[in-house]
Amino acid sequence: MLRTAIDLYQAEHGGSYPSFASFVAQLTTYTNDAGATNATKTTTYIYGPYIREIPSIKVGPLKGLSTVSDTAEDGSAWYYNETTGVIRANYASTVVDGRGTPYVNY
Repeated sequence: MLRTAIDLYQAEHGGSYPSFASFVAQLTTYTNDAGATNATKTTTYIYGPYIREIPSIKVGPLKGLSTVSDTAEDGSAWYYNETTGVIRANYASTVVDGRGTPYVNY
């Protein structure tokens, strides 16, 4: 769901990904061409919202958290890179599910 929201934001904003500083607002409120946010839709703020809220992570030791960080493995649920648009579970590659698959590969 997050990847789809980020991809749609990028498509509607000339190839730019949401900024980390405004990540939640840019995905959950209305935006203009430049990515500025507004709580209501207007003739300027025509894009979004892309999701209602940041979803909580459903697996692993951070299960239930919905925090987003731009620092890997800092205890936040999601890792986001504003340069590449990558969003993933914020786990080390050594944290695996019952089958041995790292959560970061989901």
